[in-house]
Amino acid sequence: QSSTNSTGALFFQGLAAALILCLSAAPLHAQEIDIHGFISQGYLKTDHNNFLAETKRGTWEFSEVGINFSTDVSDDLHMGLQLFSRDLGSLGNLNLELDWAFGDYTISDSLGIRIGRIKIPYGLYGETQDVDMVRATALLPQSVYLISLRDILLSFNGVSLYGNLEVEGAGSIDYQVFGGAIIGDPVESSNSAVANFFNNRAYQQFKIEGFVPFAVESARDRWSAGAALQYNTLIPGLLFKGTILHHRAVFNTQFSDAFSQQLRALRADPPGFSETLKFTTNDTVFWVGSMEFSRNDLIFATEYGRYFGTFRSSQPRVVPHLSLNSELFYAQLTYLLQESVQASIYYAWTGDPNDRTGDDVSNVGNVRHSSFQHNYTLSLRFDI
Repeated sequence: QSSTNSTGALFFQGLAAALILCLSAAPLHAQEIDIHGFISQGYLKTDHNNFLAETKRGTWEFSEVGINFSTDVSDDLHMGLQLFSRDLGSLGNLNLELDWAFGDYTISDSLGIRIGRIKIPYGLYGETQDVDMVRATALLPQSVYLISLRDILLSFNGVSLYGNLEVEGAGSIDYQVFGGAIIGDPVESSNSAVANFFNNRAYQQFKIEGFVPFAVESARDRWSAGAALQYNTLIPGLLFKGTILHHRAVFNTQFSDAFSQQLRALRADPPGFSETLKFTTNDTVFWVGSMEFSRNDLIFATEYGRYFGTFRSSQPRVVPHLSLNSELFYAQLTYLLQESVQASIYYAWTGDPNDRTGDDVSNVGNVRHSSFQHNYTLSLRFDI
């Protein structure tokens, strides 16, 4: 896995370096180069549970910085890339990464192709989730756009076909069909969203006073594929969108020495017990249905989605298979109060569709708030 990640990283670092050199070496009469960037610094504080980071005591570990370059090589060929760095609690630690880098060739209005590291068209705002200056809220609704899982839902290495199809007398349809694999930070590092999910979120019923039985050591996304359809209605400002993602992956984990010793001391280690534990998933699906209506100074958006799949354990007698089953929803209203002031309010909900109130605690180690999450958010944006 290390060699796979290194090869992919070297390839895209080379692509990025070549593109930057081409852009910087372009003669004055050549195509223009667009350069954009952003810097964001936040402070997080909560009065009870930690949320996204060590927020009970307050933290400045909520930073993002990015710079992107793009150019039109010809009328039909567009190239661009973005370098990005973030710090969110244990994630990122301000390490520089290649966020996206791809070539985009337009064959016609109905067909184009992108090749490289491509942004996933997840929901309404997945492709613009890093550009917080285009919205009123500091955080997108965390039910659908969980920032701690950004790495998994942001981009992939592969190819995408896209286009716009006119529907006579009924509006138009934007489509994208894509496939490849997600290449993120090495999971042995603290930057990995995959490791963070397993080590801090999954299998809470095995945790005893902070004791975690195993840790993810490596992960490989065998392949990912998906599609997005957006219907632009004849009603001005009204659109509907559907997105579906499918992942097949392998996760290699290692039991901690303390856990293995306890199993043996209790004579609970089954025949063939190994300190290496593997999870495989062949049926993980993310899908989101979206609707947005904008009219003058008002924007209303709502999205509903599901995550589901099975992480199959190589040692189910020690650690059972994990079923991923989450239901996601939010509704958001944004209004421009005056030229420089915008207000937004949303309600977001995440939970188990079989236990919407969190009353069934049999599978989460009697931690009731682990079953669901509700967010009521009020935001004000001031353009100085």
